[in-house]
Amino acid sequence: MATDITPIPGAEHDIPPLTPEAEAALATVDDLDPEAIAPIAATEPDPHTARELRSRVLMLKAGAGPADQTSGQ
Repeated sequence: MATDITPIPGAEHDIPPLTPEAEAALATVDDLDPEAIAPIAATEPDPHTARELRSRVLMLKAGAGPADQTSGQ
């Protein structure tokens, strides 16, 4: 039996875009390294962007992220 999954209207807008400054700063570091992202989050003046970056740091430290590319070899 298939389960119907209905997207929540407006959910794609729940995460505000990062500021251009934060995007530029992230382009200079490994975006999967929480220790590289943390200083950017700490100095980000926009509260929404800072919260998003802190959230990324916490998720990466917890082990969330893309699958390990070397596993299974």
